[in-house]
Amino acid sequence: MKLAMLGEVNIAAQLDEGYHVSVRNHNKEVDNNRHILSKLIDCIKFCGSFELALRGHDESASSDNPGVFLGLVDLVASLDSAMKEHLEKATVFKVDFLTFLTFPKENCHFGQHCSKEVATRIPDALELS
Repeated sequence: MKLAMLGEVNIAAQLDEGYHVSVRNHNKEVDNNRHILSKLIDCIKFCGSFELALRGHDESASSDNPGVFLGLVDLVASLDSAMKEHLEKATVFKVDFLTFLTFPKENCHFGQHCSKEVATRIPDALELS
């Protein structure tokens, strides 16, 4: 916000400028999240196109062979600074590195929800086709 001189403060203009700054920051964050998500989806699509498992035998941080998917994510992070920064600061990736995306047994509620949603939408899609 810009400071006005000697009482000539236009509050509406300052609020409007603050609003536009917050919208720009939000849009920048959304664009960054979309970029990260598109890279993760590309990794998943790559594994799917070659029928490779998303999970490895041992996905711990000390593992020598965490799996193809995590290897791809590491490769993308080494080539893409935005992805590398995201992996370093994201809390989701701290527990099992990809707890949310790889659906471990103790966190499979999301996978179950997705499968139910897909199962309810298939008949609707068949009726439309």
